[in-house]
Amino acid sequence: MHRRTFLKLLAVGVPGAAAAITVARNAGHWLPPRDALHQVVLQELAGFTTWLEQNHVKGFIGEVGWPDNTDGDASDWNQLAQAWFEAADRSQLWVAGWATGAWWEATYSLAMYRRENSEAGVDTPNTQASVLEAHPSTNTYLRGIAVAGGSFSAATDEPTSDFSNVQRGTYDVDYHYDGAETYQYLAQRGLRLARIDFRWERIQPTPGGPLDEAELAHLDDAVASAGAAGLQVVLDLHNYGAYYLSDGRQGVRQAIGSPTISESHFADVWQRLSAHYQDNPNVVAYGLMNEPTDLPTLFDAQTRFADLDSSANGWQADNGGPEVLSRISSPSHGGQFALKIAREFPSAPGYGHMRVHDNGSTIHAPRDLSGAGDTLALWVYLPADTGGSSWQARLFVYGDRRSFDAASVPLQRGNWTQVTGQFTADALKNVLAVGIQVYCNDVAGPAWIALDGLAQGAQRTPAQVWEAASQSAVDSIRANGDGKVIAVGGYGWSRVPSWAEQHSRAWIQDPFDRIRYEGHHYWDRGRSSFYARPYADELSSARSSA
Repeated sequence: MHRRTFLKLLAVGVPGAAAAITVARNAGHWLPPRDALHQVVLQELAGFTTWLEQNHVKGFIGEVGWPDNTDGDASDWNQLAQAWFEAADRSQLWVAGWATGAWWEATYSLAMYRRENSEAGVDTPNTQASVLEAHPSTNTYLRGIAVAGGSFSAATDEPTSDFSNVQRGTYDVDYHYDGAETYQYLAQRGLRLARIDFRWERIQPTPGGPLDEAELAHLDDAVASAGAAGLQVVLDLHNYGAYYLSDGRQGVRQAIGSPTISESHFADVWQRLSAHYQDNPNVVAYGLMNEPTDLPTLFDAQTRFADLDSSANGWQADNGGPEVLSRISSPSHGGQFALKIAREFPSAPGYGHMRVHDNGSTIHAPRDLSGAGDTLALWVYLPADTGGSSWQARLFVYGDRRSFDAASVPLQRGNWTQVTGQFTADALKNVLAVGIQVYCNDVAGPAWIALDGLAQGAQRTPAQVWEAASQSAVDSIRANGDGKVIAVGGYGWSRVPSWAEQHSRAWIQDPFDRIRYEGHHYWDRGRSSFYARPYADELSSARSSA
């Protein structure tokens, strides 16, 4: 879910009523949907549980939340929650409600328990608690709540942030793990599961490096407090599929699968966490990644037909343009040399482009590239100090009768970006030239880029990138001999309604057979999880879309 409220500690809603709402529990008995919103929400959950059944795997709802009595409609929301939990009971799902924690503002409407009489921890139920408590853990499934605070004051999915692996925030000032008082209270209310969030940048300030001892000690204390109260812990790496790496000025979002944060980096942090926690009886499961999103599309090369180390002779400016081409040894991407493209633009900012291709001297006869994959890829380097904003690049091919352009790809400053383009088989049958256009709407003065590694092959979608990364993390945990349950979230915010669209099948291979696929389910039709509208308006939306 897209929770800048959560990450920035912003207030949402108004204080909820303290009185619990009595919920009649029809354990094991199916009831028809009460209204259109009930129907659509239960259909969404059924889509997820059907996927689990068809793939013969188990599930975990790592977050489910609904509002307190913000608009005087807690009874309506709780009746929907009651129906939802009855369906979850039948499917034997693990469930963690969203959320609680001593640092939540009193106005946060999704908090199921709040701090009212004590500075040390939560001590008062909100209206949602009666439903959560009416569906306790059994011998078959665990029930509990997310105790949030360890990921406060961190970034979500913004391209850049003041937060980074260098500017991590100060413990007990910017973020916090709840202590014994919260967990003792939750245990008294009958809960047996605590999902505890933490940030990758804080636990491992250098990707691939050792875990931070001070941060690990804070997390250890929280795990010990939960365990002493009788709660089992799911460790939740709350990073949305990325790592905020400092560039010296700010944190830059580096998604898993990017050149800077690889699948092996993700596997490494879990190998280290597993080595630390595998013998800890209080930890029942590892949550690999909270709501992975905005991962890159990756390219798997089948043919590398121009590395630009030794095969750059044919590259020239397109249509006799003013671009100046030269060979440089630095920067290069995976070789000794790269091809530098430079151009002098007018002094007044405006649109400008650099456009080159690989057949300026007609050294290539028409090539049939249709049998080696539908995707071409070329690495592009954009210097960090390049003027202008929002530089983009797109690949093109010249056929014997016409040209074909691929979609544009944004370029990352100070780094290499793999620009990929998909083309039809017809476009790739008689290729006279392969080229690239790099452009910006407000460039002025001199600018240059570097090119390297032209190849052809197939693309992996962001969901497929996540599938591969999560498998690598599972493998690293199992390599330790660690047999704990592993919760694997779905790509695209782990949304239950779109689960099967992102993942056609269960993808994790686990020798221990202890995987639970983790979905998150919020019921507002805007899918923001903010619940900005009252129940009546959400019901109206459900009716209109039926």
